[in-house]
Amino acid sequence: MTLPLPSRFIGSTATRRCAFPGCEAIGTEDHHITYDPEVTVRLCGKHHREITDINSVEARRYKRILTNKHRWHLWYQWIQCKRKSPRRTHLTDAWNAGRVCLVCGSRSLRRSRTWRELVCKSCGSHGDNIGTLSELESEQSAKSPK
Repeated sequence: MTLPLPSRFIGSTATRRCAFPGCEAIGTEDHHITYDPEVTVRLCGKHHREITDINSVEARRYKRILTNKHRWHLWYQWIQCKRKSPRRTHLTDAWNAGRVCLVCGSRSLRRSRTWRELVCKSCGSHGDNIGTLSELESEQSAKSPK
C-alpha cells in the first residue's frame, strides 16, 4: 500500500516528488515505512539514505528488528525534523548493504585493525565469511535437508 495523495495532487507531477516536506527533488526510491502491512512512500536518494540510516541505528541500538509502531514513530519524528540524520560510519554502510556474518548470521560487525575488511564481533570471522543476506539465505537453504 502506498500512502494516498491529497486529491489536489492526483494526476500532477507532484506524485513523483520526494515525500519529505519542502523537498522539491523527484522521488526516485521507494521507502518502506512498514513491511507488514506494506506501506511505502517515494523519496529522493538523499532522504532515503537518511531515514534508512536512522532506522538502522535504532535497530542496532535495541538489537532487534523494529516494530511497526517504532518505525512509524521514527518516520513522524523525521518528517517533523525532530530527528537528525546520524553520522555515516562503516557500521551504517554495512547495515545498509545487508552485510552479515555467513558463519553465525550476526549483523554485529566491526572494522579490522588494518581497516581493510569487516570482522564479526560475535565469532571473529572475516574476509570471505562476511557476505550479504541473500548469500546467507542461499547457504542456509543449501545446507537444509530436502
